[in-house]
Amino acid sequence: KNGLGGSFKLLDDKGEKILSIKDGRIRIFDQSGQEVVAIQSDQQGRGNISLKNGGYLDTYNDGENKTAIIGENSYGDGMFSTYNSNAKQTSLLSSIEGGYGKFTVFDNQGRESLHLLQSLTTFNQEGKITGKYGTNKSN
Repeated sequence: KNGLGGSFKLLDDKGEKILSIKDGRIRIFDQSGQEVVAIQSDQQGRGNISLKNGGYLDTYNDGENKTAIIGENSYGDGMFSTYNSNAKQTSLLSSIEGGYGKFTVFDNQGRESLHLLQSLTTFNQEGKITGKYGTNKSN
């Protein structure tokens, strides 16, 4: 195109497309040829990363420990989770089975200490419920 454009395709050793760059969009494909990642800008010039087929995004600290994950949980719903510098889970915000939302906080060892799901529930270090607020029940 007059030296102002073009495309790029990367194929695996079987000739299957695994990456393409065209029209300002980078696409990554899985072994069956399905697009699983797309990186592009929208009409307003904002960046966009799309993860498909159960995709997720992990971040890591300098010690190579996971610090956050955003993506799909085991029910096929959205989730966001954070981890401390020792790779212990500290929070989880997700949809759960039945379509409800749940917010969970963990202690510094990754043990559940509080969750919010239609009521606020607190736990001690042994995992025993210490309170249920919003239900008029203590256990």
